[in-house]
Amino acid sequence: MTVLIDLDAAPPPPSHPRPRWSTTRPAFLAALLVLASCLGGAALPERVDGLTRVGEARAFTARLLTADALLTAHAEQAGSRIESAPLTPGGPRWTATVTAGLPVLTLGGDGRTLMAQPREQEGRTTFLDARTGKVLWTAPEFAKIHLAGARVALWTWDDENLTGKLRMADLATGRTVWSRGADLLAMDGDATRLITVDPAGTGSVLAVADGRVLTAGRDLGLDVEGWGFDYAGRSSSEAVLGDTLYWWSPTALTAYRVGDLGQRWKVEIPPTDRLVPCGGLVCALGRNVTTAIDPATGATRWAAPWRTITPGGVAVTVAGRVARLDPATGRVVAELGRGSPVGGLLLRFERDRTWVASLADGRIIGVLPLVFPTECDVSGPFLACPATGETVSVWRVE
Repeated sequence: MTVLIDLDAAPPPPSHPRPRWSTTRPAFLAALLVLASCLGGAALPERVDGLTRVGEARAFTARLLTADALLTAHAEQAGSRIESAPLTPGGPRWTATVTAGLPVLTLGGDGRTLMAQPREQEGRTTFLDARTGKVLWTAPEFAKIHLAGARVALWTWDDENLTGKLRMADLATGRTVWSRGADLLAMDGDATRLITVDPAGTGSVLAVADGRVLTAGRDLGLDVEGWGFDYAGRSSSEAVLGDTLYWWSPTALTAYRVGDLGQRWKVEIPPTDRLVPCGGLVCALGRNVTTAIDPATGATRWAAPWRTITPGGVAVTVAGRVARLDPATGRVVAELGRGSPVGGLLLRFERDRTWVASLADGRIIGVLPLVFPTECDVSGPFLACPATGETVSVWRVE
């Protein structure tokens, strides 16, 4: 059986909105913006009003921003080199080598263990100490993995005995806590419950702590063959939001209670790539259309051509138009220009620069050189944004 994991998208092209000015900002920022416009792309200083550049990395294949470091992966002849660059005094600085090619970097639920997982099943998933870079343990080759708080679930297939094995391990040591035979299509859950679904569409709920069966194999009535030979779609078309497990096919979305996997409802929806919370609703994102669904009944509350939407109701079109919505109705409350929401910030691009503003009150924080807003991320007080030439810069937001 083949099990795959998912990937991601590309940023929209820059556009030319005029920023909204706050007359309460100091004259220094106004002068700086005039100067930047006249210079037409000249380098900005290390500090720009409420933004201070604190780090940079180049030629990486993956990155992860934490509250005190920028972690990057760099291709090696066999595997990858992981580097940690501190963003605060005394922050972690180290280099380590892993076998994972093109790894995805994820910080575990304990906040101390870094997982480097191969994106294309080249090499093995490696777990490292995020403070020191020490390799703690390595997962079996081709293991399907799900993080569960301070533990991690691993499923492997034994070709010789034609059987699968599911085990729960301590995240920091790899020590097996419990194990059991299992055939697996997908798994999800939280720090207390692990939900497994086999290739026939039968679901079970297990206790993360001891493997105790909380709900025995239950037929979920899934259209497993609806994905045809798209095994990636089959194994990644589910999400746990709140107390509900959602599973979608190319034509339908089904909701189940997490506790006993009893079906709540099943409805037809447009082709969906991802489910996210949006206000008190659940939003299905797909093919440049967002469909907002009532989690209690499955009824469609509204649908509109948004590419993505935040839990707070800030939505973006494929062309980069940003608006604040009333999530309950889908009504546009405020137009926010072109750009992308990133955490509690709004990044708006204009020609050769990017404005950084507060999403909460619209306050302009500063201005950056041209970056790709849809590829930026935040952690703690830090904002990381990629630019051209495989370069990412980290700024402290003040």
